[in-house]
Amino acid sequence: MLEIGELVPEWSSVDEQGKTVTSADLLGKRFVLYFYPRANTPGCTREAVDFRDSYAEFEKLGVAILGISVDSVKRQYNFKEKHSLPFSLLSDPDKEMVIPFGAERDKPSAKRITYLISPDGRVEAAWSKVKGAGHVDDLLTKLNELVKQHG
Repeated sequence: MLEIGELVPEWSSVDEQGKTVTSADLLGKRFVLYFYPRANTPGCTREAVDFRDSYAEFEKLGVAILGISVDSVKRQYNFKEKHSLPFSLLSDPDKEMVIPFGAERDKPSAKRITYLISPDGRVEAAWSKVKGAGHVDDLLTKLNELVKQHG
């Protein structure tokens, strides 16, 4: 798992629409990268729906949200559509992001890990062993603290 203050690795992935998204696209913005095991499973759905339901708060703070799993582009697309998710879901079946971000599992899925990334590309906060319910509230509390401290 990456440490607080650590520069995140450069990355490139494909979203649910098949569009390439890179770390360079997000430089200058604060954003959330949240890794989850599998689309449409109960815990992952709860977490995604919580992000969806709090999306306006993140948007007000200028924070982008990106969900990442090893699911295919098609499965990500279906998950996003089924639950009306307003943020991008990245497909990482080859674990090109999962491994460097410390979210690899022995199973064909990812660990549930979340990173809050600063505008300069550093880890501002990190959560491991995330539970689906309540996590987004914890993240928003931390985010609001950081915004008050650093803008």
